[in-house]
Amino acid sequence: MSRTLLTLGTIGLLFLAGHLLTTNAPRAPMWLGVPNNPGTIVRQDFPVTVTDGYGHPIRIDRPPQRIVSLMLATDEILLELVDHKRITALTPIATTPSVSNCVAEAKGFPTVVGTSLERIISLRPDIVLAARFTEIPTVSTLKQAGITTFRFGRYETLADIRHNIKLLGVITDERERASEILHWMSDSLGVVAAAGSRAAAKPRVLLYRGGFSAGAATLFDEMLTAAGGTNVAVEAGLVGHGPISKELAIALDPEVIVMTNPYAEGDDPPIDPRSSVIDDPSWQGVTAVRHRRVHLVPAPELGCISHHIVRGALALGRVIHPTLFENVEIPAFPSQSSQQGDSE
Repeated sequence: MSRTLLTLGTIGLLFLAGHLLTTNAPRAPMWLGVPNNPGTIVRQDFPVTVTDGYGHPIRIDRPPQRIVSLMLATDEILLELVDHKRITALTPIATTPSVSNCVAEAKGFPTVVGTSLERIISLRPDIVLAARFTEIPTVSTLKQAGITTFRFGRYETLADIRHNIKLLGVITDERERASEILHWMSDSLGVVAAAGSRAAAKPRVLLYRGGFSAGAATLFDEMLTAAGGTNVAVEAGLVGHGPISKELAIALDPEVIVMTNPYAEGDDPPIDPRSSVIDDPSWQGVTAVRHRRVHLVPAPELGCISHHIVRGALALGRVIHPTLFENVEIPAFPSQSSQQGDSE
């Protein structure tokens, strides 16, 4: 089986997981965790008390100086939030250009994956930052080793991302810097929304990735709305991320189709996912195909769950309303001078 097919299967599973994580299914596999707990700030002065994505109270006696990140979103946020000397390890994909927004900043840091328990423990972290799908036995083992572990509970909406940044600001004692990042997000989204609001019409847009799409209550829908588009998956009744058949996608007749590149790096020759639509005879009557409006948006811009998501909103604006967004730029990111310590 080719690497391309394997990667497409992986993408499909990830989107199915995203769909399950954003629905109220009565039962879920252990690794999916608790889908709807955002975590809370009980006390924001040290000793800090917060609750994680499972609703578990966590006490943090002092600002952590050895931080291990087990998810790409916290890689991206930490690199802008704290002095780099406080980051003990990041995920391996932090330096993978096809998915990461922090490739340059993450270079030189040690890396670790959530399944490498011995490796994590050997790093002697003050805190481990993990996703809700981090397996319960992994978290239990870390806690038994005396390592504080915080699992983020939600990252489906812009409000979730803002809340997670605020949580990280409290946990790391960087509330002021977190506030700067949040203000930049708001200002940037305001620029995109202002441009999108000037559109005379709101094109009907479909996100189509390996037979999956994003409907209501998703980051994509929020970004698309800000950029001046209409989500046809919402018209079809899709909530969260989920599968969408080719037949339904064609019947919806989107005016614009947005795709990302799900193929493995190293495919030779590189495969453009748009060909699965553009070269398929059954799609030829769809408005987006007839008008050559099937667009590729890089995965780091469209699929991230950190503050960088605002770049995805701008990217959507540029493909939906190319003339309107031709000269639109988001504000420069606030100075990171205090975050530039050398990695260990």
